[in-house]
Amino acid sequence: MSSTVTAVYFSLFALALIIAALSGAAMAWDGSYQFFVALDSQEPYILHGQRYIVLIGQGAALVSSQFTGDVALLRILFGLGYALVPVGALLLSWLAVRDRAPWLFVWPTLAIGIAMLPGQLPLYSEATIAAQLFWPLLLLVLVDAGSRWQPVVIVLALVLMLTHPSAIPMLGLAAAVALWLANRHAESRRRHLLQAGFLGVVTAAALIDFLVKKSSYETEQLTLETINSSFRSAVFGPVMVALGLVYLAGMILIVLPLVRRGAVAQPDRVARLPRLRAAALLAVAGAGVVLLVRAVIFRWWWSSLDYRFWMLLGTLPFLGLAVLEGVLPRSWGESLRAEMSARSRIMLLAAVVFSVVLSANSLGWLRLTDRLENMLASRSEACIPMSSIDWIDKTALDHWSTTAYSLVLQGRHPTKIVLADEDACAAISPDHAPITDWYMRPWDDGWFDLKGLDQYLARAP
Repeated sequence: MSSTVTAVYFSLFALALIIAALSGAAMAWDGSYQFFVALDSQEPYILHGQRYIVLIGQGAALVSSQFTGDVALLRILFGLGYALVPVGALLLSWLAVRDRAPWLFVWPTLAIGIAMLPGQLPLYSEATIAAQLFWPLLLLVLVDAGSRWQPVVIVLALVLMLTHPSAIPMLGLAAAVALWLANRHAESRRRHLLQAGFLGVVTAAALIDFLVKKSSYETEQLTLETINSSFRSAVFGPVMVALGLVYLAGMILIVLPLVRRGAVAQPDRVARLPRLRAAALLAVAGAGVVLLVRAVIFRWWWSSLDYRFWMLLGTLPFLGLAVLEGVLPRSWGESLRAEMSARSRIMLLAAVVFSVVLSANSLGWLRLTDRLENMLASRSEACIPMSSIDWIDKTALDHWSTTAYSLVLQGRHPTKIVLADEDACAAISPDHAPITDWYMRPWDDGWFDLKGLDQYLARAP
C-alpha cells in the first residue's frame, strides 16, 4: 500500500474505535459491571483469576481515578484502553509484513475488519482481543521477520497466554507453523525450531493453567447447549450472510495468484482477473451493507456479546488462508506482489466497512444510553424494576449488567438503581446493594458512594 493509502486505512480504524470509546461502547453488557467492580474495590477485577488482559482498560480507569472522580471521563478512558488493541494489532501486523510479504496483510484486515466486527462493540471481550493479538504473532512466524522481532514474538505469546483460553489452540497453531517452516527452510531452521519450542512450551503452560484454574462458568461455556444457543443468538441470520460473503472474497483472493500464474501458459485467463477482483470487492461491500443494516436495528445486535463464543471459528478461515499463502514457495512472490494493487483496494474497503459499521453500532449504543439516563432522571422511585421499562426488551440493555450501568451513569453518588423486577426491589437488604445475584456490595464500603441511595430507599414507601 502507498503511504497515503496506509494513512487513510489506519485513520479509518482509529476513528471508529475512538467513536466507540467516546460513545461508551465498553460499558455494553459485562463492561459496566467490570468497570463498577474495579473502581469500587480500587483494584483490578481479573476474570476467572487468569485473564489479565483486562488491565489495559481497567488499569487506565483505576490510575486516573486517583486524580479525578469524574465517572464519565473514567468511562471514556476505560474504553480507550481497549480501543488500542485492534488498531495496535493491525499496525504490528503491517510492520511485520510490509517489507517481506505485504500481500499477507489482507488476511488480518478481513479477519479484524469484517469477520470479528459483529462482536467488536464490547471492546473488552477477551476472546476478541486474543484473536486480534494473535495476528501479528502468526505473521511474524510466517515471514521469518528476523532476530530483532523475536522479543515481540515472546511478548505477544506471553500476553496471549494471559488473555483467554481460546488463545491456546492459536498458540499451538503458531508452534506448528514454526515447526513446518523449520523443516522447509534450512537457512532459518534454527530460528524456527527455537520459535516452535518456545511457542510449544507457552501453549502447554497455558493449557495446564487453564485446566487447573478452570471455573464452573468456563466449563458451562464449553457445552453443546451454550454453543448452539450462542449460534442462534449471535451468528444465525445477517451475521452468517456477512461471513459467507467475506469468506467468498477470501477464496477469490487466494485464487487470483493461481489464475495469474496460469495466464503465462494460457493468456486468455488474463481476462478473468478483473472480473474476479470486482467480485471480491462486491462480496466485501455486500458484507458491509448487511452488517450496517444489522447495526442500525437494535434487535438484530442485542445479543452481540454471544459472538465471543464464535470469535475463533469466525476468524479461522482467514488464519488458514494466511498460513496457506505464507508457506508457499518463494517463486510465488512475483504473482502475489502483482496482486497488491487489487488487495489494497480490498483492504481500504474493509477499513471503510469497519469504520462505518462500528460507528453506527456505537451511536446506537449511545442512543440506548441516553434513553436510560433520561428514564433515570424522570422516574421518582429509587428502585426501578427493569420489567417496567417497556422499550428495553431485546436491546443490549436487556441484560443483568444494567443494574451496574444504572449506577455508573449517575456518577460517583447515585441515588437510583435499576433491578430486574418489583420482587427484586422489594427484597433489597438494609445491609447490601444487590449489584448482581453473586455480588452484594455493603452500602457504606467502596469508591462509589451508595449511602444516598440507601437513604433514598429507606424513605421510599
